[in-house]
Amino acid sequence: MFDFSQFSAGNLSGAREILESLPYIGEYTRPSTALEFVQHNLLASRNSSAPAFVLLATDGHVQDAVQLIADVSNVQSAATLYGIGFGTLNTS
Repeated sequence: MFDFSQFSAGNLSGAREILESLPYIGEYTRPSTALEFVQHNLLASRNSSAPAFVLLATDGHVQDAVQLIADVSNVQSAATLYGIGFGTLNTS
């Protein structure tokens, strides 16, 4: 299980390195939007693990990303996703 406790508003130190170390992130380069990240990572792999959701939050398109993640990943509750990290890592 990924440990979200180290992330808080304004504290992104090490976030990219940690997330990039996860197997499915691979050669990650920041997408222009959260929706682009969904297309490249969730639609391709159907990966529904929490770290991808947290990474999405860095792009600032929180509501769109939450809804699309709920749609493509068959996640039970978009509100639950929001609670585990959306906004926390939002840098916009």
